[in-house]
Amino acid sequence: YQLAPSGYDSTYQTFTVAGKVSGPVVRDKAWFIVSYEHARSLIANTGIDVPRDYDAHYVLAKLTVQPSSEHRLTTFLQLDPTVIDNLSQSSTNVLPEAQNRQAQGGYVNQVRWQWFLSPKANLDTAFVHQKSYIEVNSVPCTHDQASGYHPCEPGEAEGNVDWENPGRLGSYGAYDTVNYPYITFDDRFRYQASSKLSIVDIDTGKFGTHDIGMGVE
Repeated sequence: YQLAPSGYDSTYQTFTVAGKVSGPVVRDKAWFIVSYEHARSLIANTGIDVPRDYDAHYVLAKLTVQPSSEHRLTTFLQLDPTVIDNLSQSSTNVLPEAQNRQAQGGYVNQVRWQWFLSPKANLDTAFVHQKSYIEVNSVPCTHDQASGYHPCEPGEAEGNVDWENPGRLGSYGAYDTVNYPYITFDDRFRYQASSKLSIVDIDTGKFGTHDIGMGVE
């Protein structure tokens, strides 16, 4: 497919494709589910040279294995890498080489073990590893002149990011030129471990039934 900007006209174009597959790996022993979605949109205000270009991929995968009635293992993975080009859509005085790219997303990975000690007792243990990130810099250059995006200089490699030349911010009607002036790298990590023991329907006679739960995280 092709989504392309339309000059100085106001632009709003979206494209989404998604799919999901699930089922058994081993009958009555292992199951899986995998889903994927690609979302793309181009949004430009009137008078802006290039549109805000949003390109995201959402991936989810889960595998459940139950080798016996007492044990169940589950692994889960979710990814959402996203790139947004030409974020500056509030001013008409930003040249394509001064536009910025924001890359964002991360992943969540979980491993879970459920131990069914008896019909009334269950030990549930899980470990989660998560990363999220945001990176902001100039839009990589391109030799595709038709796109209108940051043009490469003669002899400059396709997709190059200029880390050296500072951008120039215009004022009183002047244009932002040369390069995007800010660089941001922000990575965040989270680790979580938990274990919980649950005992249900404990018969205490005249006091009725009770549930007990205890755990650590």
